[in-house]
Amino acid sequence: MYVLYLSTLSFILLTLYNCFSNKRNNNITVKKLDDKKNYSFIIRNIEFFKNGKCVEFTNYNNYYFKQNNIELNVNFLYDFFVVNYIYDNTEYKYYSDNSFLTFPMYSCEQIKNYVYINKISSAKLLITETDKNEKSDKIGITNEIDILPLIIPFVGPNYNFYKDIGTNVTNLDKILTYLKFKNENVFDKLDTENKNYKLILYDNFNNEYNVDGNHLTWNPELKL
Repeated sequence: MYVLYLSTLSFILLTLYNCFSNKRNNNITVKKLDDKKNYSFIIRNIEFFKNGKCVEFTNYNNYYFKQNNIELNVNFLYDFFVVNYIYDNTEYKYYSDNSFLTFPMYSCEQIKNYVYINKISSAKLLITETDKNEKSDKIGITNEIDILPLIIPFVGPNYNFYKDIGTNVTNLDKILTYLKFKNENVFDKLDTENKNYKLILYDNFNNEYNVDGNHLTWNPELKL
């Protein structure tokens, strides 16, 4: 009888612990790299840009299980390129203005085993119309666009816009130039040369982060 009582009490305590533990971690996303065999990247394609236009589109659809120096095999000049790739069943984008490509950009050891994700809940781009050549009463009006679905693929597997491997892959002007090419009607008033825009990011708790300078960055650790 005493043994039965202890077993019942232990079961109740364990159930309560699991319940409160799950509730406590409800706002945290944990990503675990269990085994090196999960280190698998797929390049879908690479887009090359010159003067705000796509000048070459190369399909790959290749798997990569270790870092490689990839020959781009282009005989033309370009301003930057964007790699569209897949890791862990998630589609990402990688910007670079280099003349070479090391892919994957992260080694197996550089992918975080556990990432406590402080997610970006919203990304608002504020564009102020400044075209003085047009006689319009809209000049000076600020348009607000939620670009979260467009910009989040650039966040990378470590959810930090690749800041741990260099800032040259997070050039906001070039990324917006790329997005403007893909979504001309949405960004028709965007002028990256005169910087008539402001980008504001929001976290899980609706805290506001102004993107200062010209490089995207994000701290994925949840601040309690």
